[in-house]
Amino acid sequence: MKQKYGNLEVEMLLTLDLATVLGFTVGPISDRKFMSGHFRLPSTGPDIGRFAAAYEDWLHSKLLNVTSCCFEAPILAGKTQLMTVRKLCGLAYHTELMCTQMSIECREAHLQSVKKAIGGHGRAQKSDMIRAVQSYGYEVTEENEADAIAVRLYTIMTRHREYAADFKLDLGLLGTVPKQPTRIPIPERRASQLLGPED
Repeated sequence: MKQKYGNLEVEMLLTLDLATVLGFTVGPISDRKFMSGHFRLPSTGPDIGRFAAAYEDWLHSKLLNVTSCCFEAPILAGKTQLMTVRKLCGLAYHTELMCTQMSIECREAHLQSVKKAIGGHGRAQKSDMIRAVQSYGYEVTEENEADAIAVRLYTIMTRHREYAADFKLDLGLLGTVPKQPTRIPIPERRASQLLGPED
């Protein structure tokens, strides 16, 4: 399904880094000049309903005219507080629900797969991801926005390879030719709709 963008019909992609500070990109899949940014959800303490309502309002505005969405799968450390778990998993659940209701294809990408493809290795830190995204020509300093851009580049690299050269993704990690060919995991369509296996 395509949406009107000016006089053209194009596929519109939304990518998300889900957290209290949301990172996002939105725009035509083939366009390097997509919109990106970050948005802070309100601090609601144990009030999950108000947190979810704020996210729903924000997400609805971003999903308008979008044809596909990809978000970074939540990663929960062993000692993550229950309230944080509920909020993070709730953001993922709510994203898939709203995409289904609006007939938008929705996928999630494993954090380690994105880090490996864009940052060079699965243990890349936030600062590494910011530098990696900057090396592709994007002037970004906010870590959540950088993660959302990385998810977008990973989605193009694995699901829309016809545009990879336009984004210099065909040149290998960090936009340069690697010494050894790099194996990027190509997603298979599975029930969970994950964009790549856990590395």
